[in-house]
Amino acid sequence: NASRFNLRNLIEMIKASREKNPTKRIFIIIDYLQLLLLDNDSLQETNRTIKELKDALVEYKANAIMISALNRDAIKNNHVDMSAFKDSSMIEYTSDLAILFAFKNKNNNLTLKIGEEDRNKNEIELYAHCIKNRIGKMFSTKMIFNKLKQNFEIIEEDNSNNKEIKV
Repeated sequence: NASRFNLRNLIEMIKASREKNPTKRIFIIIDYLQLLLLDNDSLQETNRTIKELKDALVEYKANAIMISALNRDAIKNNHVDMSAFKDSSMIEYTSDLAILFAFKNKNNNLTLKIGEEDRNKNEIELYAHCIKNRIGKMFSTKMIFNKLKQNFEIIEEDNSNNKEIKV
């Protein structure tokens, strides 16, 4: 029940799961961070929620994927970096890995905007582009998204040691 779901409830679920299964991997996916906010949708509240969640994940040895929206300025100015994430300050600070989905433009540079020529295609080329990785190598994975089948096909992986990201 989303109306009763918040950060406290999620932390209690993680704690109970850890107590019940002390050796099993706990893995959660959060698609809408705002559902976890305790008071309001302010940047300060978002930062506090992210910090409390990270602390609980560390304490109970759990993992999480958080799906984050991009901010309007990043899209407008085409920033393919951590600043592209909405309210990115605490997300950047606490995350171990950040992946941004992007396209390539006519000049072969990553972009947050899909090209006009691709809008009506059934298959769209895009990249899962690592913009932060504390635990491993930087990478960029080329994929094809099929609109009709609603799936991704991995075409090419670039898992080089090069830490420089060309945008």
